[in-house]
Amino acid sequence: MENIRSHKKTKINFEEGITIVSGRTGSGKSSVLMGIEYCLFGATTGINKGALLRRGSKKGHIILEVEHRGNNYRIARGFVRSGKNILGDHNVGSVKKNNEELLKMARENDINKNVMDILGYPDESKAKNLFETTTYTKQDEIRKLINLTKTERKEYIDSVLNLSKYKIVWDNSIEVTRELKRIISGLEGEIKSEEVIKDEIENSKKKIENNKLGLEENSKKFVDKKREFENFEEIFKKKQEEINKMEEMAKRFDSAEKIVSLKKNENEKIETEKNDLSEQKKLLEGNVLLRHDYETSLREFEETKQKIFSEERRINEIEKEYSEVLKIEGGKCPMCKQEINEEHKEKIRHDFQKKKQEIDELISELKKNLETKQDNLTKAKKQKDSLEKIKQIKSKLEDLEKRFLENTRMIEENIILSKEFDKQEYEFLKKEHQEIIEKRMELNSEKNSLMKTIEILEEQLKNLEKDLDRLNLELKKMFETKEKLVLMKCLLEFFSKAREDIRNIGDVARSKFIRDFRKEFQSRFEEIRRWEQEYSVDIKQDYEPFAYTEGEEVPISNLSGGEKTSVALAYRLALSDIASRLGGVSRSKTLILDEPTTGFDREDIKVLPEVLRNIKNIPQIIIVTHESELKEAADQEFIVEKTQTVSTIQ
Repeated sequence: MENIRSHKKTKINFEEGITIVSGRTGSGKSSVLMGIEYCLFGATTGINKGALLRRGSKKGHIILEVEHRGNNYRIARGFVRSGKNILGDHNVGSVKKNNEELLKMARENDINKNVMDILGYPDESKAKNLFETTTYTKQDEIRKLINLTKTERKEYIDSVLNLSKYKIVWDNSIEVTRELKRIISGLEGEIKSEEVIKDEIENSKKKIENNKLGLEENSKKFVDKKREFENFEEIFKKKQEEINKMEEMAKRFDSAEKIVSLKKNENEKIETEKNDLSEQKKLLEGNVLLRHDYETSLREFEETKQKIFSEERRINEIEKEYSEVLKIEGGKCPMCKQEINEEHKEKIRHDFQKKKQEIDELISELKKNLETKQDNLTKAKKQKDSLEKIKQIKSKLEDLEKRFLENTRMIEENIILSKEFDKQEYEFLKKEHQEIIEKRMELNSEKNSLMKTIEILEEQLKNLEKDLDRLNLELKKMFETKEKLVLMKCLLEFFSKAREDIRNIGDVARSKFIRDFRKEFQSRFEEIRRWEQEYSVDIKQDYEPFAYTEGEEVPISNLSGGEKTSVALAYRLALSDIASRLGGVSRSKTLILDEPTTGFDREDIKVLPEVLRNIKNIPQIIIVTHESELKEAADQEFIVEKTQTVSTIQ
């Protein structure tokens, strides 16, 4: 075991013979047995995984190696902590047979099934009880069976030996008998309505016949009315075609009148718009008599602006050139190559003023000329805009004229079209069409009414036939009910007799088991108390053990402590053998006793080692105890000690 309860890492090898596992209370002795039982039967033991994994440990496991019927088996179960939960560790779970893997990374239920198959045990729900009856005796259970009341002992042993099933069957048969009587009473009530059902069947047959006659009559009427409707439908179609054509003409007539009115109004607006545009055109034509050319005026204006700009720039260049010369002190003039002096500078200033004056006059003349060009350009722009507007007006006038002519054509065409439509003929045709529609609706309504009547009659017929089928089925069931009633009465008579037979079978079976139990009990007692010549033992019909000497019965309570212990242990071993036989498993070769001295006095404890040594046909006995006296019986001993919450084996 690793990280199981208080055991960090513990390994125990149980040999044949008597093994004593001793230690102080709370040292961790019983944890060993708990580990063995859980490894065999898992959660079916009722042991919580949280009670097994050592506190604070993340993982733990139990590995049990056993020899059974000549084969060696290794069973392993693991635990892993996941948050607050303790789960089975599938990575550890496995079963091996003679070192060959039967299960690997197994789930708990898979291991349980394999263990059941290996031991030859029944399903898991009974396996634990069978194990605890045949092999594992828990604390206070050696004397438990002889100290129970008669009723408690009988119920317990009947359950172990599977004899309680007869009482259960007997008890359940009461309810079966009651149920049979209830069923018989109900069946007798059901068959009372047989004559009523027969009358209902006759009435249903008459209703079906009347319904069929009505259905036939209405079907003929429907065929005639349908034929009449189909003939009238041809008349309706022809008249519908006529009215459709006339309605189309009426639509065209209404449309023609609307078009004539619309186009006349449109032409009046066109005339008004044409007059307004003609007046605008006359005014604009008065503005273009001068014939100023816009492009020429624009070019002349730009050229004059450029000349002014050039002359102004020339003044700046001359001024800059003369300024540079005037700054020179001595040397030759770069312009005339003469010696520069004050007289020469004065002459340069005079020349500059003269040239500047000439250029200023030229610029002034150009600016006057620019004003004239500006005026001509403005007039040319106005003339150009007027010509563009005149052109647009001419185009619009042409469009209006086209629309006017088109509207006039449409007016003339629609006037002709409207004259072709006869309103009186249209009104007469509409009246005639409405009369045909009404007649058609009347015929269709009559046809549909007949169809509805037929559908209702058909539905009624269907329901009547279903009702007749139901009644016939009920009548058939009534015959079956009569047969069932006879059968139930026979069953009631059978169960009434069988109930007493079941009680007798249970008593017979119990008597047989008690005979076998008695022989096994006496054999075990003689084996354990080989030195005893004074007393013999036996079992009563209610499983109560008793002793007798010289033909006189002695209650178990009157025996000495050692004798009581021998009786209790022999009784327990005998029950174990009988339970093994009834459970279909081999007789256990191992006996596990957990604190067998619980409730024993000192005298009982003193004789127990010798009692245990006298058990010969169980090769392996494992005893967990805190009593030092039992060590006398040990072939091997393990001492469990606990230090700072950790148990170790010595």
